[in-house]
Amino acid sequence: SGQWINLKEKRKSQIEIQKEENEILSNGSEEPIVNTNRRVSFQLLPENNRRRIPSQRSRRSGIASSLSLVNFIAGDLDDSDEDADNKFEMSLNDLEDWTKYERVRDWLTSLCRLDPRSQIKVFFDECAQAGVSNIEDKGMNVMDLSPILKFFSKAQVFTVWRPTSMEAIRKMMTGDAVGKGLGIKGKSAKVGLLSGYVPFLQIHSDDNDKKKIGTLPKDARIRVFFRTEKSRDAAVVELEKVSIEMIEIVDQAIITIEKEGEVPDEVYEEALTNMKLKMTEPEIILVDDNAPNAMGIDIPERLFWEAFVTRKDITRKEGSPMDTGRLSEPAFQHMNFATTRKPKKYDPKAVVFQYGGHADNDPLCPLTLLMAYEENGRVMPVASDFD
Repeated sequence: SGQWINLKEKRKSQIEIQKEENEILSNGSEEPIVNTNRRVSFQLLPENNRRRIPSQRSRRSGIASSLSLVNFIAGDLDDSDEDADNKFEMSLNDLEDWTKYERVRDWLTSLCRLDPRSQIKVFFDECAQAGVSNIEDKGMNVMDLSPILKFFSKAQVFTVWRPTSMEAIRKMMTGDAVGKGLGIKGKSAKVGLLSGYVPFLQIHSDDNDKKKIGTLPKDARIRVFFRTEKSRDAAVVELEKVSIEMIEIVDQAIITIEKEGEVPDEVYEEALTNMKLKMTEPEIILVDDNAPNAMGIDIPERLFWEAFVTRKDITRKEGSPMDTGRLSEPAFQHMNFATTRKPKKYDPKAVVFQYGGHADNDPLCPLTLLMAYEENGRVMPVASDFD
């Protein structure tokens, strides 16, 4: 009756509006043009300049398509069953297309926000607006500025960035790694299983490089984290065995040194060398602060180096999954140790993370050790950064 007639007239009006919008879209498309002042204007582009991509589809047209579903149900009840089924199916397809478009659009927006290149741009855009005075203490937000101040503000910073590898960017975007700060000086891997990450072990040619690492402090300690409690417990069992052997070697060395002049010079010199294994506190401390995401241990540096490096094969064969594409650099190994001992100001605590995936998942494998940050209840490997 009168109610159905009103609904049908409303649907006809909706169809006319949609036809007009479709006619506009067929002749041109709305595309933003961004100028240097960051104002956005729109113009109709000729047909031959249009790029037929979903992002240029009018959102109003998509919404209208979804609304047509409601109008159809309310206004076309007098159609035949076959026509009604066809129209209902077409309306559902339009709604499904619009929904897919919105999901892709939201995903691309979130992907852009996760991109470290975009984050760097946003940060320094704010610096250009607000200046850099006391930025570490006060912080800033470009939204706090009035539109007038934004218009008349002048850039107070100028930066040039050297991008890192796409593999490192991907790891940061997916949350598999975080960017390294200035405190971590080690070089990242360019190829292989660890590509994009920063290996803890920066030496890998032969045993001669092991000897180039100076004597580690007897009271220094280091934190090592594993993916699972099972891996951590297996590592602790092996470390306890090595620790007992180190203590016995040191005790024997002390006895030999006390007999100076009574023993051959070679034996005496060997005893002096073995004193490098002495540890102030040989205790192995379990660290469960980041459980269950990462299970850690706190151990002496000398125990760590003896068990993970000195008694292991550190060779990285060229072309193998453990190849990093880097030269063996003892100097960078010293730098990694310096970072784990004393973190830089404003930097999270640097630790070692056992990545695994090689040598039958040996928990003491030195080739898969990575530099990582421990903060906010999690342990994250670090990736190559932007310079």
